[in-house]
Amino acid sequence: MPLSSSWTRSQRRGLLVIVILFGLGHSLLYFASSPEQTEVLLTTFPDDLIARNDSLSQHTTSKDTIYPFNPNFLNEWQAYRLELPKFLVDSIKSRVAQKKYFNSVNVFKQYIDVPDSVWQKIEPLVKLSKRIYHPNFQRENRPKKQLNLATAVELEQVYGIGPSLSSRIIDLRTTLGGFLAKDQLSDVWGIDKAVLTNLWHSFTLDSVPSNQKLDINFATVSELASNHYIGYSLASRIVAHRTHTGHIDYWHSIADNFELDSIRIARIALYLNNK
Repeated sequence: MPLSSSWTRSQRRGLLVIVILFGLGHSLLYFASSPEQTEVLLTTFPDDLIARNDSLSQHTTSKDTIYPFNPNFLNEWQAYRLELPKFLVDSIKSRVAQKKYFNSVNVFKQYIDVPDSVWQKIEPLVKLSKRIYHPNFQRENRPKKQLNLATAVELEQVYGIGPSLSSRIIDLRTTLGGFLAKDQLSDVWGIDKAVLTNLWHSFTLDSVPSNQKLDINFATVSELASNHYIGYSLASRIVAHRTHTGHIDYWHSIADNFELDSIRIARIALYLNNK
């Protein structure tokens, strides 16, 4: 017997009403919420908010500011920022090495030979030092200052050295107890060959501190580790090697055992009396 036959007419009518009401309720709910959702999605930002956002964008300082540069000292990073090819930097360095300086903006423009649209972005950033590079300029024969006695103010008079770089030079000089060789200036972060060339025009390293050199066969781990270029780890390895071999003839005979680069090997040699 079919299941529906057990239901009375009133029950079947009531079930039908419930189904109809259920369907109507869902339909009303869908149509009632759809316009509101569509309206929210399509609503634009208020004009005053858009204007304020545009104003802030215009006044925001770019983190990628390109600073004025001297084309005679153009480096790879500046060339990259200016969208110039790297080979141009090598070409300029070769030219400057022959003392063929850029004495005018037009000479530099002709040399790099870039489209006018590119040059318009570069030209405002070109900064030439007439005092140094003018062809008729005669360098004054002034006595050079001692680098190991130079103050921050004196260092900042060198073209290319600002407060941060002068501070790093003095910090390294203090750590070392004074520079012993010109090459040690290359260990200062942020200094390049062009700045070093300018620096040595005004300073000299004729006066160096009395260097109490360490004897590699008798110095303790602590004494070796106190050196800026050695440190505790390398000092321990040097003493362990010395203990194992009994004697070290000279520093360069064992330096390769520690997988050090040639610059660090040379720096350490400055402070050992057994080289």
